[in-house]
Amino acid sequence: LAEQNYQQALERYRKDDIPFVTVTDAQESLINARNSFVQTLFSYNRSQVRQVQSIGGLSPQLLSRQPAPITP
Repeated sequence: LAEQNYQQALERYRKDDIPFVTVTDAQESLINARNSFVQTLFSYNRSQVRQVQSIGGLSPQLLSRQPAPITP
């Protein structure tokens, strides 16, 4: 949704429908949404590690897994 809002604001700015500050506001919202996604993903992964540690540690299989790509 934030990506769509930013793209729409950019298109409207290019048509001289809105001031540039509206584009920067939309861009700020997009950046905040992406930061929130990354923070949430980090918190989730950290909780998964803590859960595994609480039941006896990390196995070699878990340590050799490749991390999932970050895609907002």
